[in-house]
Amino acid sequence: MTTKFNELPWHDSTLLMIAIDRSDPGNNDTIKFKVQWPESEIISNVEFHDCYQMESSFNFGIVAPETIAIAMCKTESPELSTIRDLWSKGGVFLDNLKCYEFEMNSTASVMKIFAMSVQIDH
Repeated sequence: MTTKFNELPWHDSTLLMIAIDRSDPGNNDTIKFKVQWPESEIISNVEFHDCYQMESSFNFGIVAPETIAIAMCKTESPELSTIRDLWSKGGVFLDNLKCYEFEMNSTASVMKIFAMSVQIDH
């Protein structure tokens, strides 16, 4: 899924909504997006499942749609190593944990989601 995620037309797609579902903490930690693809009326639901961490720095007050400059899935990074090391001390091994990183055009906002999987419904 990493390759497919990285090959999607993220550049200039519009982030319409972000929702964090913690209704069943530890069992169902999900982050959901609604994304409209560039030059299209198609809106997709993007769901990150088995989330372990989220880092975000969002800037608000800009009167413009929140468009994505870059989105990528990483399987290795210093942050992933730190999270994996922390959880392995408790006997939880997160070899399949990935970092989904987004940088926004409109506001220079950045978001990193550390999750086991992503599902994209078109």
